[in-house]
Amino acid sequence: MWRIVDHWSETIGGEGIDSPDACELSCPCCFASSCISCIISDRPDAELALFGTSTTGSNLQVEMQTGSHERTLVSPLSRSSLMIGRALKEIVPTIVQALVIVGVAVPFGFRPDVAGLVVGLAVLSVFCVGLGALSYALALAVKENQWAFWGVQQTLLFPLMLLAGILLPLTGAPGWLEVASKVNPLTYVVDAERALIAGTWDGDAVAGAVAATITCVVGLVVGAKAMRASS
Repeated sequence: MWRIVDHWSETIGGEGIDSPDACELSCPCCFASSCISCIISDRPDAELALFGTSTTGSNLQVEMQTGSHERTLVSPLSRSSLMIGRALKEIVPTIVQALVIVGVAVPFGFRPDVAGLVVGLAVLSVFCVGLGALSYALALAVKENQWAFWGVQQTLLFPLMLLAGILLPLTGAPGWLEVASKVNPLTYVVDAERALIAGTWDGDAVAGAVAATITCVVGLVVGAKAMRASS
């Protein structure tokens, strides 16, 4: 991974892994990917496993299997409120993980713009709410079929990450790949995180905020509809 970051920094004109540029490039990518892979484990005999907002639907599937989800549905709360509440809880782990990443990167020369970091975390939180809601909607659609949930989630996960330029830069990519990246909302979120953390308040920041908001609205609408249809 360090070799990738080193080559990436040099490719776009930086000084390699030893320069602060490398942290400014890689840390926003880590923030965005933290929406997709967070750390949680409920097995004492297992190593810490990777989960995240795109995988939170699997927790709902467990609740379906145990019957707790059905008991929640008969509560006085509206089903839309149940979905919105579930989605909003994704904000806390996202912010905590991002702050941990910042704390680890600071000794390596990472110096983010404080105001940009705060706004970037807000944009990231909005995006994660929508992504989490879509994950819950997927779980409600496939119900207890875990293989179907993980099959769809993994099929969508890595193309989204690759097309957003999180793992590898898209500089010099074929035209069709650049076009595909333009319809990926995660692309704009990653670009916004880079711009904001660098203290650059430009069109990339605005586009990222708009993409995150659209993802949030679509996710909550789809998730609320799926929750209302749940039985």
